[in-house]
Amino acid sequence: MIKRIINFIKRRFKNIILYYKYYKESKEYLKSFIGDDEKIIWFIGSAHYDNIGDLAISESTINFLKDNFKNYKIIEIRLCDYYRYLRAMKKNIKANDIIVLQGGGNMGYKYFDAEQNRRSVINNFKNNQIIIFPSTIDYGNTKREKKEFKKSIYIYNKHKKLTICAREGKSYNIMKKIYRKVIFVPDIVLFNNFLFFNQKRKGICLCLRKDIEKSNLSEKVIKYFVDKTCQYTDNVSDIKKVEIDDRKKIVEDKMKEYASYELVITDRLHTMIFCYITKTPCLFLDNLNGKVLRVYNDWIKDSSCNYIKKLDINNIENEIKEFINIKPDNKAENIIKKCFEKLKECMED
Repeated sequence: MIKRIINFIKRRFKNIILYYKYYKESKEYLKSFIGDDEKIIWFIGSAHYDNIGDLAISESTINFLKDNFKNYKIIEIRLCDYYRYLRAMKKNIKANDIIVLQGGGNMGYKYFDAEQNRRSVINNFKNNQIIIFPSTIDYGNTKREKKEFKKSIYIYNKHKKLTICAREGKSYNIMKKIYRKVIFVPDIVLFNNFLFFNQKRKGICLCLRKDIEKSNLSEKVIKYFVDKTCQYTDNVSDIKKVEIDDRKKIVEDKMKEYASYELVITDRLHTMIFCYITKTPCLFLDNLNGKVLRVYNDWIKDSSCNYIKKLDINNIENEIKEFINIKPDNKAENIIKKCFEKLKECMED
């Protein structure tokens, strides 16, 4: 018993030493970035993990901020670094600084570390303008999930300068009923310019989820291709913990990979978006919570895009024959990008 108490005290002491070490390091790091009169945007909760869709969200957020807020300094704090920097941030942040939180599909209980991160930021920085970038909301229906949803509603609505961006219609309709200020904006990855890689396209690629969000129909697609030639990939990096300096290359390499195929079939939202950006023909399945189809219907379908389409699983052979020879049109240029003006204006208020 005494040995257990001594070990507990040692661990606590070690954690206290580490806490003050991290505080000192983060304080010096932030101090080297911040001038007295500089206007700052703090981008908090960016992706450090291997999901390339989330890495693309982080990279696209930085692109949006740099393009539209050239007179601001941008300081990025990754999700994994937030608690290490929290105390130093509270010492350095000014009332007129803007806080941007990573968008995506993690507003809910399934990815609870991201939800807790948002709650902490909203609780700790009550006087700053905070914008949650384009997100999908999905807390689930279990007793625990409903309880956490109510807790998030309470925390979010206490903040008088919080704006939440919904990236598809279902989330927008839910959010506007319960939160103070909600705007409707495309997924931030759609802010990117169209990319063209000078390479020959060849073959069909399947990018199908293996996690809790996978499509109910993905097994039927895999079964169809069991005796046919195709390539398999996923929107997951080989690097498990991604540094900021490596992020752009990882995202662009994945886009280049998709652009090397005549056709991509997927149930991943950002694979569909990467195909849109690279003008790669894509047939998609909806994922489990419906966000792929909703983003397509709300933004891509109406942008005169002829090379992205929902796959009719009962007509898969004819769909593939049609799409593998399609010539992507050029009518989609800049149509979606104009939809981000609302986000810019909201941040300038």
